[in-house]
Amino acid sequence: MLLAIVAATLSANAQGFVAKYGTFGGKKEQKELKKVFIGDFVVRQILQRYATAKAGGGLTNDPVYAHMTVDFGNVNKDAYQAVVTDAYNYTVQKFKSLGYEVITGDDAKTKTDKELKTYEVTGAQNMDRLGKHSAIYPKDKLLYDNNSLFGNNAWMKLAKDLDAIVFKFAFQVEYVSYKQESGGTFVNKAELSAHPYLAISQTALCYVSKGAGSLLMNPQKAPDDWVGPEGFKKTSSGSVGASWFTSDKISTSSKYSVDINQEKYLGYVKDYLQKEIDATIDTFIKEAVQN
Repeated sequence: MLLAIVAATLSANAQGFVAKYGTFGGKKEQKELKKVFIGDFVVRQILQRYATAKAGGGLTNDPVYAHMTVDFGNVNKDAYQAVVTDAYNYTVQKFKSLGYEVITGDDAKTKTDKELKTYEVTGAQNMDRLGKHSAIYPKDKLLYDNNSLFGNNAWMKLAKDLDAIVFKFAFQVEYVSYKQESGGTFVNKAELSAHPYLAISQTALCYVSKGAGSLLMNPQKAPDDWVGPEGFKKTSSGSVGASWFTSDKISTSSKYSVDINQEKYLGYVKDYLQKEIDATIDTFIKEAVQN
Protein backbone atom coordinates (compact mmCIF):
# COMPACT_ATOMS: atom_id res chain seq x y z
CA MET A 1 0.00 0.00 0.00
CA LEU A 2 2.87 2.36 0.77
CA LEU A 3 4.36 1.63 -2.66
CA ALA A 4 1.00 2.48 -4.20
CA ILE A 5 1.08 5.84 -2.42
CA VAL A 6 4.56 6.50 -3.79
CA ALA A 7 3.55 5.56 -7.34
CA ALA A 8 0.44 7.70 -7.23
CA THR A 9 2.34 10.65 -5.87
CA LEU A 10 5.04 10.41 -8.53
CA SER A 11 2.38 10.65 -11.21
CA ALA A 12 1.19 14.01 -9.93
CA ASN A 13 2.22 17.08 -11.93
CA ALA A 14 4.04 19.21 -9.39
CA GLN A 15 4.80 22.76 -10.46
CA GLY A 16 7.86 24.40 -8.95
CA PHE A 17 9.24 23.40 -5.57
CA VAL A 18 6.09 21.73 -4.30
CA ALA A 19 6.16 18.38 -2.53
CA LYS A 20 3.24 15.98 -2.72
CA TYR A 21 2.24 14.31 0.56
CA GLY A 22 0.59 10.92 1.07
CA THR A 23 0.17 8.83 4.19
CA PHE A 24 -0.43 5.25 5.23
CA GLY A 25 -1.34 5.23 8.90
CA GLY A 26 0.34 6.86 11.86
CA LYS A 27 -1.12 10.31 11.21
CA LYS A 28 -1.59 10.98 14.95
CA GLU A 29 2.08 10.22 15.67
CA GLN A 30 3.25 12.31 12.73
CA LYS A 31 1.21 15.17 14.11
CA GLU A 32 2.28 14.93 17.76
CA LEU A 33 5.87 13.64 17.90
CA LYS A 34 8.50 16.37 18.24
CA LYS A 35 11.60 14.23 17.81
CA VAL A 36 13.18 13.39 14.45
CA PHE A 37 15.89 10.98 13.39
CA ILE A 38 17.29 11.33 9.86
CA GLY A 39 17.84 7.65 9.21
CA ASP A 40 19.02 7.94 5.62
CA PHE A 41 20.15 10.81 3.41
CA VAL A 42 21.55 10.18 -0.05
CA VAL A 43 22.11 12.03 -3.31
CA ARG A 44 22.27 9.79 -6.37
CA GLN A 45 24.20 11.42 -9.18
CA ILE A 46 23.48 9.69 -12.48
CA LEU A 47 26.80 8.91 -14.19
CA GLN A 48 25.73 7.57 -17.59
CA ARG A 49 22.70 7.88 -19.84
CA TYR A 50 21.99 5.82 -22.96
CA ALA A 51 19.40 6.47 -25.67
CA THR A 52 18.41 4.93 -29.00
CA ALA A 53 16.36 6.15 -31.97
CA LYS A 54 14.81 4.11 -34.77
CA ALA A 55 13.75 5.13 -38.28
CA GLY A 56 12.83 3.51 -41.56
CA GLY A 57 11.61 -0.09 -41.84
CA GLY A 58 8.65 0.76 -44.05
CA LEU A 59 7.69 -1.63 -46.92
CA THR A 60 10.88 -3.40 -48.07
CA ASN A 61 13.40 -1.31 -46.18
CA ASP A 62 15.37 -2.34 -43.11
CA PRO A 63 15.16 -0.03 -40.08
CA VAL A 64 18.11 2.13 -39.12
CA TYR A 65 19.17 2.97 -35.60
CA ALA A 66 21.13 5.60 -33.78
CA HIS A 67 22.61 4.92 -30.34
CA MET A 68 24.13 7.53 -28.05
CA THR A 69 25.75 7.40 -24.62
CA VAL A 70 26.72 10.47 -22.60
CA ASP A 71 28.98 10.08 -19.57
CA PHE A 72 28.91 12.46 -16.64
CA GLY A 73 31.84 14.86 -16.54
CA ASN A 74 34.57 15.00 -13.95
CA VAL A 75 33.42 16.60 -10.69
CA ASN A 76 35.61 16.29 -7.62
CA LYS A 77 33.99 13.76 -5.31
CA ASP A 78 35.13 15.52 -2.12
CA ALA A 79 33.63 18.80 -3.32
CA TYR A 80 30.39 16.99 -4.18
CA GLN A 81 30.28 15.27 -0.82
CA ALA A 82 30.78 18.61 0.94
CA VAL A 83 27.61 19.85 -0.83
CA VAL A 84 25.72 16.76 0.37
CA THR A 85 27.01 17.21 3.93
CA ASP A 86 25.90 20.85 3.86
CA ALA A 87 22.44 19.74 2.68
CA TYR A 88 22.21 17.23 5.53
CA ASN A 89 23.22 19.88 8.07
CA TYR A 90 20.71 22.27 6.51
CA THR A 91 18.00 19.64 7.03
CA VAL A 92 18.95 19.25 10.69
CA GLN A 93 18.80 23.00 11.25
CA LYS A 94 15.47 23.23 9.41
CA PHE A 95 13.89 20.72 11.76
CA LYS A 96 15.40 22.44 14.80
CA SER A 97 14.09 25.83 13.68
CA LEU A 98 10.61 24.31 13.70
CA GLY A 99 10.96 23.11 17.28
CA TYR A 100 12.01 19.50 16.70
CA GLU A 101 14.67 17.67 18.66
CA VAL A 102 16.95 15.96 16.14
CA ILE A 103 18.38 12.67 17.36
CA THR A 104 21.94 12.07 16.19
CA GLY A 105 23.30 8.74 15.03
CA ASP A 106 25.32 8.42 18.23
CA ASP A 107 22.19 8.98 20.31
CA ALA A 108 20.19 6.51 18.22
CA LYS A 109 22.79 3.78 18.74
CA THR A 110 22.07 3.81 22.47
CA LYS A 111 18.30 3.45 21.97
CA THR A 112 18.02 0.74 19.32
CA ASP A 113 19.68 -2.51 18.34
CA LYS A 114 19.52 -1.55 14.66
CA GLU A 115 22.74 -1.28 12.69
CA LEU A 116 24.03 2.24 12.04
CA LYS A 117 26.79 2.94 9.55
CA THR A 118 29.10 5.81 8.69
CA TYR A 119 28.72 6.67 5.01
CA GLU A 120 31.09 8.27 2.56
CA VAL A 121 31.19 8.64 -1.22
CA THR A 122 31.16 5.12 -2.63
CA GLY A 123 31.53 5.65 -6.39
CA ALA A 124 29.40 3.93 -9.03
CA GLN A 125 27.48 1.31 -7.08
CA ASN A 126 25.19 -0.44 -9.51
CA MET A 127 23.54 -0.55 -12.88
CA ASP A 128 19.77 -0.39 -12.92
CA ARG A 129 17.13 0.67 -15.45
CA LEU A 130 17.91 4.33 -14.68
CA GLY A 131 21.60 3.92 -15.44
CA LYS A 132 24.82 3.99 -13.47
CA HIS A 133 24.86 6.29 -10.50
CA SER A 134 27.04 7.30 -7.59
CA ALA A 135 25.38 7.26 -4.18
CA ILE A 136 26.77 10.19 -2.17
CA TYR A 137 26.18 10.41 1.59
CA PRO A 138 26.98 13.15 4.11
CA LYS A 139 30.47 12.74 5.46
CA ASP A 140 30.95 10.98 8.79
CA LYS A 141 27.25 10.73 9.63
CA LEU A 142 25.71 7.67 11.24
CA LEU A 143 22.75 6.54 9.17
CA TYR A 144 20.53 3.49 9.40
CA ASP A 145 21.13 0.70 6.91
CA ASN A 146 18.28 -1.65 6.05
CA ASN A 147 17.58 -3.04 2.60
CA SER A 148 15.58 -6.13 3.56
CA LEU A 149 12.39 -7.23 1.85
CA PHE A 150 10.49 -6.16 4.96
CA GLY A 151 12.36 -2.89 5.32
CA ASN A 152 9.24 -0.79 5.98
CA ASN A 153 8.44 -2.81 9.08
CA ALA A 154 12.03 -2.44 10.26
CA TRP A 155 11.87 1.35 9.81
CA MET A 156 8.63 1.50 11.82
CA LYS A 157 10.26 -0.60 14.54
CA LEU A 158 13.17 1.84 14.56
CA ALA A 159 10.74 4.75 14.97
CA LYS A 160 9.15 2.93 17.91
CA ASP A 161 12.55 2.31 19.52
CA LEU A 162 13.45 5.99 19.23
CA ASP A 163 9.96 7.35 19.98
CA ALA A 164 10.55 9.64 17.01
CA ILE A 165 9.68 10.28 13.39
CA VAL A 166 12.30 8.61 11.22
CA PHE A 167 12.94 10.36 7.89
CA LYS A 168 14.62 8.98 4.77
CA PHE A 169 15.70 11.53 2.15
CA ALA A 170 16.78 10.51 -1.36
CA PHE A 171 17.58 12.87 -4.24
CA GLN A 172 18.37 12.03 -7.86
CA VAL A 173 20.46 14.34 -10.04
CA GLU A 174 20.24 14.18 -13.84
CA TYR A 175 22.54 15.94 -16.31
CA VAL A 176 21.43 15.12 -19.86
CA SER A 177 18.30 14.70 -21.97
CA TYR A 178 17.95 13.39 -25.52
CA LYS A 179 15.97 14.48 -28.55
CA GLN A 180 15.33 12.50 -31.73
CA GLU A 181 16.05 14.99 -34.49
CA SER A 182 14.78 13.03 -37.48
CA GLY A 183 13.32 9.72 -38.49
CA GLY A 184 10.08 8.03 -39.46
CA THR A 185 8.71 4.92 -41.06
CA PHE A 186 9.99 5.80 -44.54
CA VAL A 187 13.05 7.87 -43.61
CA ASN A 188 16.33 5.96 -43.56
CA LYS A 189 18.05 8.29 -41.15
CA ALA A 190 17.90 8.22 -37.36
CA GLU A 191 19.64 10.92 -35.35
CA LEU A 192 19.89 11.80 -31.68
CA SER A 193 21.12 14.94 -29.98
CA ALA A 194 22.05 15.45 -26.34
CA HIS A 195 21.07 18.52 -24.33
CA PRO A 196 21.94 19.83 -20.85
CA TYR A 197 19.42 18.76 -18.24
CA LEU A 198 20.52 19.40 -14.66
CA ALA A 199 17.38 18.40 -12.78
CA ILE A 200 16.91 17.16 -9.23
CA SER A 201 14.01 15.06 -8.00
CA GLN A 202 13.35 14.05 -4.43
CA THR A 203 11.73 11.26 -2.44
CA ALA A 204 11.26 11.42 1.32
CA LEU A 205 9.63 8.80 3.51
CA CYS A 206 8.72 9.37 7.15
CA TYR A 207 8.08 6.46 9.50
CA VAL A 208 6.35 6.25 12.86
CA SER A 209 5.56 3.15 14.87
CA LYS A 210 2.11 2.71 13.33
CA GLY A 211 2.55 3.87 9.75
CA ALA A 212 4.41 5.99 7.24
CA GLY A 213 4.12 8.93 4.89
CA SER A 214 5.63 9.93 1.57
CA LEU A 215 6.78 13.34 0.35
CA LEU A 216 7.74 13.44 -3.30
CA MET A 217 8.83 16.08 -5.78
CA ASN A 218 9.06 15.95 -9.56
CA PRO A 219 12.36 16.90 -11.25
CA GLN A 220 13.27 20.57 -10.86
CA LYS A 221 15.41 21.83 -13.75
CA ALA A 222 18.27 24.29 -13.27
CA PRO A 223 19.62 26.71 -15.93
CA ASP A 224 22.02 25.31 -18.54
CA ASP A 225 25.01 27.61 -18.00
CA TRP A 226 26.90 24.96 -15.99
CA VAL A 227 28.12 23.36 -19.24
CA GLY A 228 31.81 24.17 -19.82
CA PRO A 229 33.31 25.60 -23.03
CA GLU A 230 33.90 22.18 -24.62
CA GLY A 231 30.24 21.24 -24.30
CA PHE A 232 29.36 17.66 -25.25
CA LYS A 233 32.59 16.06 -26.44
CA LYS A 234 32.47 13.02 -28.72
CA THR A 235 34.80 10.31 -27.43
CA SER A 236 33.99 7.50 -29.88
CA SER A 237 31.72 6.64 -32.83
CA GLY A 238 31.02 3.77 -35.18
CA SER A 239 28.54 2.16 -37.60
CA VAL A 240 27.43 -1.36 -38.44
CA GLY A 241 25.96 -2.87 -41.64
CA ALA A 242 23.93 -1.34 -44.48
CA SER A 243 20.42 -1.68 -45.83
CA TRP A 244 20.07 -3.96 -48.88
CA PHE A 245 17.75 -1.34 -50.43
CA THR A 246 19.99 1.68 -49.83
CA SER A 247 23.55 2.39 -48.85
CA ASP A 248 22.51 3.89 -45.50
CA LYS A 249 24.08 2.41 -42.43
CA ILE A 250 21.77 0.26 -40.33
CA SER A 251 23.20 1.31 -36.99
CA THR A 252 25.33 4.17 -35.76
CA SER A 253 26.66 4.64 -32.26
CA SER A 254 28.42 7.47 -30.53
CA LYS A 255 29.72 8.19 -27.08
CA TYR A 256 30.13 11.61 -25.48
CA SER A 257 31.19 13.17 -22.23
CA VAL A 258 29.97 16.52 -20.99
CA ASP A 259 32.30 19.34 -19.97
CA ILE A 260 31.16 20.67 -16.59
CA ASN A 261 31.84 23.95 -14.84
CA GLN A 262 32.13 22.42 -11.38
CA GLU A 263 31.51 25.63 -9.43
CA LYS A 264 28.25 26.37 -11.25
CA TYR A 265 27.09 22.77 -11.32
CA LEU A 266 27.59 22.18 -7.60
CA GLY A 267 26.21 25.64 -6.88
CA TYR A 268 22.93 24.68 -8.54
CA VAL A 269 22.91 21.30 -6.81
CA LYS A 270 23.36 22.93 -3.40
CA ASP A 271 20.70 25.57 -4.07
CA TYR A 272 18.14 23.09 -5.41
CA LEU A 273 18.75 20.58 -2.62
CA GLN A 274 18.04 23.26 -0.03
CA LYS A 275 14.91 24.44 -1.85
CA GLU A 276 13.59 20.90 -2.09
CA ILE A 277 14.36 20.26 1.59
CA ASP A 278 12.46 23.43 2.52
CA ALA A 279 9.48 22.48 0.37
CA THR A 280 9.42 18.91 1.67
CA ILE A 281 9.56 19.77 5.36
CA ASP A 282 7.16 22.70 4.95
CA THR A 283 4.71 20.37 3.21
CA PHE A 284 5.04 17.85 6.04
CA ILE A 285 4.25 20.55 8.59
CA LYS A 286 1.25 21.77 6.59
CA GLU A 287 -0.23 18.39 5.69
CA ALA A 288 0.73 16.15 8.60
CA VAL A 289 1.10 18.47 11.58
CA GLN A 290 -1.27 21.38 11.03
CA ASN A 291 -4.12 19.40 9.42
